[in-house]
Amino acid sequence: MTAFYIKGVYHELTLYMDLYNSELIGHSLSSKRGNPKTYYEGLKQVLDKKKEHPRLDIILHSDQGSVYLSKRFNEL
Repeated sequence: MTAFYIKGVYHELTLYMDLYNSELIGHSLSSKRGNPKTYYEGLKQVLDKKKEHPRLDIILHSDQGSVYLSKRFNEL
């Protein structure tokens, strides 16, 4: 997740990347500070990619932030 300002508006961008080939496999953008929805929306895209390629092994590596430890994130 990264945060930035554009014309006085705070944005948070969450990216999910395949570190093998640097392909972006999920992302989400929010203009609300601390909105956990950005993490969940990006993760849903990653899970959709897994459905498209069922034999694909996925290992999720995070910074172990509180959102990644949340019940909702882990239920997904």
